[in-house]
Amino acid sequence: MLASYISQSFSFPSNRSLRVGLRSETSYINYSFKEGINEYQNSKDYTNLLYDVSYNWASSGKWDNNITFRKQIFRPNYNYLNPFQRVSSDITYESGDSDINPTKFFALGYQTMKNKWSLFSLAGYMKDFTSSFYDLENGRINSTYKNFENLYVAQVGTEYNNAFFNRKWVLKASAVLQYIKIDDKHY
Repeated sequence: MLASYISQSFSFPSNRSLRVGLRSETSYINYSFKEGINEYQNSKDYTNLLYDVSYNWASSGKWDNNITFRKQIFRPNYNYLNPFQRVSSDITYESGDSDINPTKFFALGYQTMKNKWSLFSLAGYMKDFTSSFYDLENGRINSTYKNFENLYVAQVGTEYNNAFFNRKWVLKASAVLQYIKIDDKHY
């Protein structure tokens, strides 16, 4: 992987700041799998332009606020790409898909904090979302991976943080409500 990153922060009066980051990633994935007479090879090269824009400000009542817009990428790992079936249990097999694409995640998030409390929300969209998928082949269940076209996510939540023992231990309690919708023409 070849990556370059540039980031710039700007400070404004009244405890306000803006941070802008831009990252270019080029990934080179070359793989060759061989098992007996079966062999799979592929070369997947792709470039992604990722960004992160964050605006922070303090409001009356000493609430610290942050709004962020960003694009991230999640790359497939070995299990996602390995196409050979492996026994998982008596009736279940596992295999990957050598043509899995990386997942692109676009998110808009808001967070506000005061003292030990944090409230947050997020709205996001994933292109080429990768997840496990079950299929029936020759009377056997095969667990594999596939790219779903679109995934939409929305969440809201709160978190409480309390540090003790000279800030060596931190107690965190959180509650999150999340909505997810997968949109795919084939499934």
